[in-house]
Order: sequence, then structure tokens, then C-alpha cells
Amino acid sequence: LLFLIFKSHIAKVEYAMAISLALFVEIVAFSSIRHPVISEDVPGNDDQPKTIRYEKSALSPELAMEYLQHLEHLMVTHKPYRKSDLKLRELAEMLDISPNHLSQVINQEAGVNFFDFVNSYRVSEAKQLLVNPVYQHYSHLAIAMEAGFNNKTSFNRIFKKQVGQTPSGYVRLHHQMQ
Repeated sequence: LLFLIFKSHIAKVEYAMAISLALFVEIVAFSSIRHPVISEDVPGNDDQPKTIRYEKSALSPELAMEYLQHLEHLMVTHKPYRKSDLKLRELAEMLDISPNHLSQVINQEAGVNFFDFVNSYRVSEAKQLLVNPVYQHYSHLAIAMEAGFNNKTSFNRIFKKQVGQTPSGYVRLHHQMQ
């Protein structure tokens, strides 16, 4: 009888170990899918040639600079960044160029991605509105919306990232300097 009880206990332990092992394998597999090893980070992979982004693009540097000038002119004169849900495709249509070329121009010539490019204009607009006496009675949220942001949280985060201080701190400093 003691032998049967002991044998039953061993079977339960083996069963628990098998389940634990299966669970461990599943966790390792899931984490390797979720966080794959990128070949650039693997030691010894430094001598492989790296592909240059836009290497095969048909867009010449001269045309890219021309597109950038048109883009900057459009941003200043028509202020499309004030539209909170502005898309790359819409901006490309306004300029009558392909979205791929516009993305390349912003990335290569301006040195930022589309969202950072648009948000830099929004922050500049917000800075002007925050210290403009005409907008003095507006809340920071209303000014954020006017500049093209769609919520106060992203406005505060992006403003602080680009300016180095909060919108309130910016206004306070501006009033102290006058």
C-alpha cells in the first residue's frame, strides 16, 4: 500500500514538471516572437554592408530640396498642421507629389519623421498664441486645439519636449521678461 501511494506521488510530480517545462517553453517562444533579436545588435555582424535608406529612390537631391521649399512655404502660408488629423497622404496631395517622396524629403532633408515635422509647426503656432494678448482668455487646451493638437496631454508632452518647459512655464517666463 505504501508503494502505491509513493508511486502515485511520483506520477503527480512528473506531471507537474511536464506542465512547468511546457509553460517555460511557451514563455520563451512568446518572448522571442515579441522581442526578436535584431541582426545589427549581434556581435560580429559589423562587417555586413548596411543598406542605405532611399538608396534606390528616383528622387534627386535637387528635386528633394525644391519639394522641401514648397513644403515649408505651404506650412507657413496655408497652415495645414492646424488640422489635428493631418495625414502624410493629404499633405502630399496638397503639394502634388507622391507620399513616398514627401516622406523621404521630410526624413532626409528636414531630418525628422512626419509627426515631428508637423508637431514642430504646431508648437511654434502654440508659442505665438500663448503670448498673444488676443488669445489671453483662451485656455491652454483651446490654444492646443487651435494649433492642431487633439488633446492636452499630447500638447503638453510635445511642447515640453521641443521647448524644454511646459506651456504654463513658457507663458510665465514670457510675462516675466516683459
